[in-house]
Amino acid sequence: MHREILRTGSRPGPYCCAEYDFGAIPPYLLKYPDIRIRCMDPRYTAAASRYIRELAKIVKPFQVTAGGPIIMLQIENEYGSYANDREYMAWLAKLWRDCGIDIPFSTGDGPTTYMLETGSLPGCASGLDSGSSPEDFTLATKMNPGVPVFSSETYPGWLTHWERTK
Repeated sequence: MHREILRTGSRPGPYCCAEYDFGAIPPYLLKYPDIRIRCMDPRYTAAASRYIRELAKIVKPFQVTAGGPIIMLQIENEYGSYANDREYMAWLAKLWRDCGIDIPFSTGDGPTTYMLETGSLPGCASGLDSGSSPEDFTLATKMNPGVPVFSSETYPGWLTHWERTK
């Protein structure tokens, strides 16, 4: 497990990517038909808190501030495409800090005004998915000034789906 976490690098979740089953959020949460994920629903935050507290124990000694290779941690992935719960975003950042994660944070969002407005956090580096034009970087810098802006997902193509054969 430790090797897998280090390999995935700075995008630990609780939501890591839509290309994974349920974005890597535990599917047992679906037993609650009215649950609201990726927001301040107490059932979701309890599960996310348990996960982050355990994961932080593994990540903590690998931070660059402890002599390790992890230089930054993404606190949410493409949140601006999903919702606009500013309290949730601040809660995530505080939880990671409370767990001893002291490296810089980033977010990752599409390069549009709406996505950057709802998905970024003041003081967190802005990762662009996919930031591919100078205008994207200018917009992100304008939306969240004073932080680094980088392309957090850059592709030569898109996903390839393979069919399973018997």
